[in-house]
Amino acid sequence: MYPDSRILKFKGLAIHHRVLAPAGPILRRALLIPSPGQSTYSWRRVAEELVGQGCLVALCDLPGFGFSSCGEGVPHRQDQRARLLWGVLDEIDMEFGGKYRFWSLIGHGSGAGTAAAMAILAPDSVASIALVNPILYPLTGAALSRLLKTRAGERLLKRWHRRHLQDRARLFKLSKWLYGAPLRDEALYRLREPFARAGADEALPKLLTQGYRVPKRALARLFPPALILWGGRDRLLGARIPKRLASRLPNAECHVLPRAGHCAPETNSRAVCDYLRGWLRAMG
Repeated sequence: MYPDSRILKFKGLAIHHRVLAPAGPILRRALLIPSPGQSTYSWRRVAEELVGQGCLVALCDLPGFGFSSCGEGVPHRQDQRARLLWGVLDEIDMEFGGKYRFWSLIGHGSGAGTAAAMAILAPDSVASIALVNPILYPLTGAALSRLLKTRAGERLLKRWHRRHLQDRARLFKLSKWLYGAPLRDEALYRLREPFARAGADEALPKLLTQGYRVPKRALARLFPPALILWGGRDRLLGARIPKRLASRLPNAECHVLPRAGHCAPETNSRAVCDYLRGWLRAMG
């Protein structure tokens, strides 16, 4: 089950998304947000599981990534992303029932930060949030961030993008390290395809300088229930949930997936589904 692509435009900015509807009544609604390095394809197994549980599922690519608009002028701040994705959900609500509904927001990496930003923006429309290996603050220090904002820094990152993300052999090696296992040809093709688009190399510098930060105080005040799932073999962020992250969501329910790397929705979807199934049912 892999639904057709949809495009919704906001002032010329295209947001790529997919929608899966259950065969029977819609019992709940969930938005799946991939990280910048992935696309809606990466959540396919989780989406199929949730649909089977009576969930209306929307999958959205972040601006600049997947098959959403990329290139100059694409917004990357979390508050900007949040408004765009709420616009997509509003359109889906009108299509399926004509009323605004509660949504469970589920994201990975920087996409998890977008889910949190959406909950901050419209908490009364959120049933719960589930964050898989979330990144809610910049990974670069102040000095490096200043460098990345310069033309020289941007050129360096664009060159790295073309060398490592557009080249199949290097991407295979990088993904094997990041995922903790080699990807099959189909998954590798799906991973590389968005990176090969014209203008895709514009996104990485903006992501590192703008695409991670979620206001700390606003996070601490979030009242929708929050779940954190963490890969116990995450080579990018470490094997344990960082104290810095836990302090930003002090009331979150936290679980470590011992065998998962950084990209659990792709490589350990069964474990992710096991937690999400119970979580969404409990949240109503």
